Amino acid sequence: MGRNDGGSTGVAGVAFCQGERGTELAVAFQGFALSSLFQDWLVRSLEGAAREAAGGGYGNLHSWLAFVGLGQWNLPVSLLVMLALGFWTYQHRHGDLWLLLGVTALVARFWTYHRSYDDMLVLLPMITLFRIARDGPSDDRCAVMAGLLLAIAVMSMFVPALIFVFPSWKPLLKTSQTPVPLLMLIFLLYWGRSVPRARTGGALLT
Repeated sequence: MGRNDGGSTGVAGVAFCQGERGTELAVAFQGFALSSLFQDWLVRSLEGAAREAAGGGYGNLHSWLAFVGLGQWNLPVSLLVMLALGFWTYQHRHGDLWLLLGVTALVARFWTYHRSYDDMLVLLPMITLFRIARDGPSDDRCAVMAGLLLAIAVMSMFVPALIFVFPSWKPLLKTSQTPVPLLMLIFLLYWGRSVPRARTGGALLT
């Protein structure tokens, strides 16, 4: 069965309008403009993201920009990433739901700061990899690669515990966690592009 894109868009539009009106109503009793509220929220968000990215986060957009001295580009680059994710999601809106969840979770993982114990977002693409490995033929290269990536991802989940056991290895162990979700993202993007028909619940949809 196909998805009702018109109905979903309408519901999302109504929810957005209701949320905006509720915000405007709440601000009306606070004595300041809605624009200043959004501006303050944006400034505080960027400052918090930059501070946490430098203080403990790793393997994320804010940390990389700060490392090369381009921290002031956090907002435009973040918007570009969100637009790219939105475009990709729209292009694959009829695809496998777990593929959409997995890619979105990985983009969120790389977008903002996360600490070594804060990688639960990787669980969603791990489920996607499990489904690809489970449903694909045993001689399918994508299924084999998905199974291999899943095994590596499972092992990487033990890295935060090793940081406490071997504190002197902390920089190396934290750095080692970045390539795994990056490889998962590359693989899922490739798999989503190469699969001719979307899989949902084990069935093939045209």
